[in-house]
Amino acid sequence: MKKVLPGRTSAQLPNTETATFGSQPAAEPIVVFHFGIKINHALGWLAPGAKTTLDHFTACNDLIISRAHEYGMLGMSPWRGGERGSNNTLMMVYYFRDVEALNKFAHGDLHRKAWDWIVKAGYMHIGFFHEAFCVPRGAYESIYVNCQPLLMGQTSVKCVDGDGGEEVWVRPIVDADTGALRSQFGRMGRAFKEHI
Repeated sequence: MKKVLPGRTSAQLPNTETATFGSQPAAEPIVVFHFGIKINHALGWLAPGAKTTLDHFTACNDLIISRAHEYGMLGMSPWRGGERGSNNTLMMVYYFRDVEALNKFAHGDLHRKAWDWIVKAGYMHIGFFHEAFCVPRGAYESIYVNCQPLLMGQTSVKCVDGDGGEEVWVRPIVDADTGALRSQFGRMGRAFKEHI
């Protein structure tokens, strides 16, 4: 039960200029990015090329984390695939401010080096993938019940404190048992009557 937030919570991005949540849910756009590798070999992580692939994957992840503000990365959650007993799929779910910031990472030297190695190595038993979802304002919502912060709820947003003008990091978890946040359409910043 360590770090579990009891009750219902939602992730809502704060205003970066005031470090407050305001009255409009889902007011900011967001980019959700899935980045992963999959080993399709009987030896799993002991397969030829698996360790080097993991090293490149880890290096890319470490770079995004170390330069999070520059890349507009708000946070991430690691996931391990369970579609097969071997669990040989690793994936990171990242949250970015915009697709331009994500592309800055994608066209950087480290990612280019990893991509070039994977293509040149030619291991057919090593899969890699990414998915990018550009989500406009008012088109996403979240609800967590009795959970530790995870997914978008595990992100942090660099903001300017409206009172003191200092930079602060704000976690987007808010109480989902108040006002518009009680319903799915409310958490999306949409009036329920639009959907009747």
